[in-house]
Amino acid sequence: ALTAPVTLGGLVIAGAALVVNWQRTQRARALDGNEHLGIHSQAGTAKHAEASSTSAELVFLALCTGLYWLFTFVWNPDYGGQRDWDLFSLAAIPATLLLARLLPRVLPDRGQLAEAALMLTAVSAVHTSAWIYQNTLPWEWPVK
Repeated sequence: ALTAPVTLGGLVIAGAALVVNWQRTQRARALDGNEHLGIHSQAGTAKHAEASSTSAELVFLALCTGLYWLFTFVWNPDYGGQRDWDLFSLAAIPATLLLARLLPRVLPDRGQLAEAALMLTAVSAVHTSAWIYQNTLPWEWPVK
């Protein structure tokens, strides 16, 4: 229930991204100079649609990441960060997907990409280990 504002916002953004992507595809088809001659340039249209789709995906993921991070900063957890981890942890999903889409663009060399992925996985494993240990410790309810 607490993630409903984020989910609703994400759905609105996804719908807007789909509409924009559809409009760009239609515009690209209309502007294709060879189409009125009956010659379809499928390669050019497909390449433009793929670029539009990729940019729409990146905009969508960036907005979801930003909105979810904003949600974690403005939301007042009832139990505290240690016990409300399940609500805070979901913010990592759009951020991880955004990183997965951007990392191959930033590091086109497959060797560098593999090294970066290994480093990120190792750092995540250390963080997860510390988090698991922290949540095995006894915990007292906050006094109100």
